[in-house]
Amino acid sequence: MVGVGAAAVARRGPSLRRTGRAASAVAFAAYTWAVYLVLGLALVLLLLLLPRERWRWWAVRRSIRLLARLTGTAITVHGLNHLPAQTCIAVANHPSWIDGIVLASVLPPSFHFVVAEQLQQGLYGFALRRLGTQFVERHQREQGVADTDQLVGCARAGQSLVIFPEGRLARAPGLRPFHIGAFVVAAEAGYRPFRSPSGDPVGDEAGPPFPASRRDRRRHRHADPARGPGLGCGGRRATQGPRGGAADVGRAGRRMTRLRGEDEPE
Repeated sequence: MVGVGAAAVARRGPSLRRTGRAASAVAFAAYTWAVYLVLGLALVLLLLLLPRERWRWWAVRRSIRLLARLTGTAITVHGLNHLPAQTCIAVANHPSWIDGIVLASVLPPSFHFVVAEQLQQGLYGFALRRLGTQFVERHQREQGVADTDQLVGCARAGQSLVIFPEGRLARAPGLRPFHIGAFVVAAEAGYRPFRSPSGDPVGDEAGPPFPASRRDRRRHRHADPARGPGLGCGGRRATQGPRGGAADVGRAGRRMTRLRGEDEPE
């Protein structure tokens, strides 16, 4: 009888292990979301009370790092020293919801994010506005052009920007077509191409913004602006960049009117 029971348990072993792993993942996800909500509400209160934008960004970075620590999510940064000291426009891939969170935790407070106008609603919209976020219209062409002009003004005034040229997230894997807005801003503001590639996505391409288990990790790399291909905007003026940089920006500027009549600005 004992032998029969042991054999039955052995047969059910893989199923029991799968059930245990699933239960563990669900429990960890619930814990992570609870931590996220508590920290998020506390952060919103701080954003309301803190009078200076630099202080608000300090609170954001501290909150994100605490969230990462409490959920066992490691954020590893390589090449941050390659970011230009002067004004620049950083362009990054956007494979998952966690990208903005990771960038906000590692970039200097001088950077301001550019996001879709749909994010202006609710607590997210309030938090983003308190952090100096720029909103852009992607569906109405005239408003989109006006928003692009505003971004150009911000860049010329010395404000560094973070732009996700792929636009909204999608579940399909791989790099999606870039909207022209990031390069339009770079061309009109007079900055040479630069890139800031993301690390490997976590889990589903457009899944929840947290890992499913403590084994998952998130990395983000900042590329050397002097190496490799890629689309983005560096902090050097086109006239000071390497050969080809000024010509590329100049060609983009000459095509501006035609592109604006044909493509979305962001």
